[in-house]
Amino acid sequence: MKRSVIMIIALLSFWVIAPNVMSETADESRLSGRRADATVSFGLWQTDPPLNRFAGNPAMGAGNQHEVIPNVSRINISRNDSGGVNFIISGNHVVAIYNDGTRPEDIDPNLLVPGITTAGGVIDDPDKRIYLGANETAPTGARDRVEVVHFSKPGTYLVICAIRNHFVNDGMYGFVVVRENQLHLQ
Repeated sequence: MKRSVIMIIALLSFWVIAPNVMSETADESRLSGRRADATVSFGLWQTDPPLNRFAGNPAMGAGNQHEVIPNVSRINISRNDSGGVNFIISGNHVVAIYNDGTRPEDIDPNLLVPGITTAGGVIDDPDKRIYLGANETAPTGARDRVEVVHFSKPGTYLVICAIRNHFVNDGMYGFVVVRENQLHLQ
């Protein structure tokens, strides 16, 4: 009798656990979720001292912290799939992404978009740049928005805020590390 009860418990445990294990294995054959994408905060609205944005955006971006969090984000891609990064932009920031191996010191902050003088201008260094985000001062731009950027090749990509003063004075930059999923290399 005792042996029968143990056998029934073992079979029930297998019946409950096996589908979960099989679904996890099936999920790994096609990347999804947090392995294939990441979320990056691009600027943060502060709460100390208290900030009231109800009436609109504060003048000159007061109350905005110029920071990229996390400073390094990682995504995995497979041979047939790519990944993405969701840049949640808070405040007046312009996302610029540079190809694998580019370092902050490789960026020329004196190459600027003509006609924009706010916050020292917008950096327009095209060397190895693969993406330049929306300009919040343009008719289609908005201070608070999300930009989702696609990555299809492994590498370490430099991400900067192209607002000159944010990059130069505040060190507003980070990296996206894109790795090829090792499960698909066999």
